Amino acid sequence: MLNCLDFNLGTTAFKLAFLCSELPSQLIAKRLGPDIWIPTQIVVWSIIGSAQFYLRGRTSFVLSRAVLGMLQGGFIPEVEKTCSSYRTYVNVCADNTLSLVLL
Repeated sequence: MLNCLDFNLGTTAFKLAFLCSELPSQLIAKRLGPDIWIPTQIVVWSIIGSAQFYLRGRTSFVLSRAVLGMLQGGFIPEVEKTCSSYRTYVNVCADNTLSLVLL
């Protein structure tokens, strides 16, 4: 049974992995290309997210949260970069501002 401190540790692991994975993920995306890297991240993220149903303790919970953070941390900037290559600068700034306001 997980308690509040375990969930806080999982959140911390997620956020640290999220922050630390942005640059390495961008380098991998540059090497492989976004057409391969983005779907790979989505599939692995889905598998890990679905596998959380089978978690049986604190260690597996924290580890799964860290892996999800690594995948999501690299996914968001790469999708933003890929989408911005199809739009003009004004549209990108407006969309980013709107998404930050809605959060």
